[in-house]
Amino acid sequence: MSKESKDEEPDAPKETPLYSACVIVKPQVIGVPCMVKVKRAGEEDDDDEGGGQTISTTIDKDIISQLKAAGYTIKRQVRRNLTKAQAVTIMGYLSTEAQFDEMTDALTAGAVLALDVGKQAKSQNKVIKELNALIGVLDPAKAREEEREGGKASIRG
Repeated sequence: MSKESKDEEPDAPKETPLYSACVIVKPQVIGVPCMVKVKRAGEEDDDDEGGGQTISTTIDKDIISQLKAAGYTIKRQVRRNLTKAQAVTIMGYLSTEAQFDEMTDALTAGAVLALDVGKQAKSQNKVIKELNALIGVLDPAKAREEEREGGKASIRG
């Protein structure tokens, strides 16, 4: 008969790690009113057909609500003005895009809302992929076009 050590625990499930990402909300949408449809508890997700209640909010608050509904926690949020150099650094991965200057100008037009979001997942890549899918296409005109064609409304548009 073997003795069990008091320090040994049975195979306890490992906790899924919390990964972080940064979401920057551009100044042009902060405080802008919008109408959103909210579903009542237990309501089926049947898009625009019946059910739900339309409420008035702002685009930035709706972005936060959508992130939370997708399982992200808002760990920190900060409003601040960015310099052109900071915007270029943040958006550097898009430097080959035709509208790069316009994108960085948009980020420096006023105070942005920077959100430090977290989500439990198996990997950082999974969190980023899910976040990009939720946020949608980069070009707001393309996002509106996708939505008109029956696609998913995106946060980014």
